[in-house]
Amino acid sequence: MAQQRQKKRKRSRHDPARKEAARRREEARRQAAEERRRQQAAEERRNKLRRRLRRLALPTLATIGLFVVALYLFRPPPELEGVVKFTGPDVLMSRLGYEGDWNSIGADLIPDPQCGITDQELPDIEAYAAIYNGFVTLWYQPGGEIGASEIWDAVSSIYDHNLVVAPNTAITTPVAAASWRRLGEYQNTDDLAAFVETYLQHKSPGTDRCLGEFAEVDSVLATLGYEGDWASIDPAALPDPACGRLDAPISGAEAYSALYNGAVVLWHRSDDESTAGHLVEAASSYDSQVLVVPDDTMAGPILAAAWDRLMVLETTDRIAAFIDAFRGRGPGNAECPTNFTGQGG
Repeated sequence: MAQQRQKKRKRSRHDPARKEAARRREEARRQAAEERRRQQAAEERRNKLRRRLRRLALPTLATIGLFVVALYLFRPPPELEGVVKFTGPDVLMSRLGYEGDWNSIGADLIPDPQCGITDQELPDIEAYAAIYNGFVTLWYQPGGEIGASEIWDAVSSIYDHNLVVAPNTAITTPVAAASWRRLGEYQNTDDLAAFVETYLQHKSPGTDRCLGEFAEVDSVLATLGYEGDWASIDPAALPDPACGRLDAPISGAEAYSALYNGAVVLWHRSDDESTAGHLVEAASSYDSQVLVVPDDTMAGPILAAAWDRLMVLETTDRIAAFIDAFRGRGPGNAECPTNFTGQGG
């Protein structure tokens, strides 16, 4: 007889083990759901942070860029070792032999600055005008081993405008270099180019450009093809100076006579009637010592010359300033009326 199969025993609904297993499953589901909520919340926080960073990125980069630019623009200018700094112009000018209360001079009393090489000591106001407008003035001891040509050779390859080279009996070294509130004293020309590069237009209150370059009369006339040793000519042998407006070119002797007797000569091209008219208009308020004359050998539209001064101009804007500064400065004093009346263009 086959053995009867034993029936499976039913668990009680109140079985503690069953209850514990159900509780554990529920707790696991709850913890899993809580973990998912934490992960979602963390992802939302990360997304919100990324969006905020993107919004802030451009303004922050712009701020950083502005800071870098400001740091570059407003950084202290470079200084050279050994260069003396001054808080004002008086002590600097005194070291160069020009005593005075320079701070008290109004800007309207300072003449237009001049540039170039001269073998004459500068008048005090001309020296100050150059320094006030940020020019580099380069000084040498008269009769010393270092002269104007050596100084010019050392710096002109760097910059050949807004420089003045002149003798000075007050300096105590072979060469001195000055700009606004700065002075360098040197035994040779080795450091002059660095001084020019560093201190040209160095925080100067004035910004006027060079009005007229220093130039010997021989070089002025040679510029127009009038070669000759004009300084050796006996003034008594010169023709009478001509002023006003002339329609034909003049000879070298006539040009030298005008410059020697203090005239400002304004050359223009013979086919440029418009420029000629504007020159006459600019000069018409002067009753003497101004000459307007054609010449076709010039490098530019206008060449303005006076005794030991020369300037190439593109327009007539500074003609009156040039005439005011240099008219009457020649060694001669022969009168030369202009008679511009009715000649304006």
